[in-house]
Amino acid sequence: MLRFLLPATLLAVSTPALAAPSAWSGTVDGIRARLVTTATMDAAKQPQLELWLEIENVSDIDGGIGLPWGYVGDMLQLTLEDDGKVVTAAGIGGSHASGPPYIVALPVGATLRVPISKSAYEYPQAGKVMLRPLTFQAWDLPAKHGKLTLRGKLSPHKLDAGTKPGPRAWSKSLDLPRVELP
Repeated sequence: MLRFLLPATLLAVSTPALAAPSAWSGTVDGIRARLVTTATMDAAKQPQLELWLEIENVSDIDGGIGLPWGYVGDMLQLTLEDDGKVVTAAGIGGSHASGPPYIVALPVGATLRVPISKSAYEYPQAGKVMLRPLTFQAWDLPAKHGKLTLRGKLSPHKLDAGTKPGPRAWSKSLDLPRVELP
């Protein structure tokens, strides 16, 4: 009997700290959604934030539900709060280009997980932190703050005249519950 001994190597793997998922929104047109945050560190060892959107088909509709889709920044309006008080958005510039809207068919019981930002914190200068999860949505984080939470409104993307969503499509906005920022 021939035996081989393979050297065992222990690798230290750094995994992000996944925050407890926030509550789901109410169900609209057979779907519900929520925001999910993950605390990470960037290459400069500064705190970083990943922000995800999860959408779940909770209906029993065969054939799935059509989601009118496009650039997430056109569909998602976020609000930052500090101890329940709305933080004024920062005036920022930017640009983006995206293709035309389309339909994503979400099967029964399926969950779609979409990255909003893999690095939502920006450090424009020493001692300043900006939350900028989307191109045109940003906030200067107060140096002294209480509990920071983010909530949102997710709306179906407006479709071109020639794009048909199908008979069972998502058509009304979802109010996404607050999620605490790590």
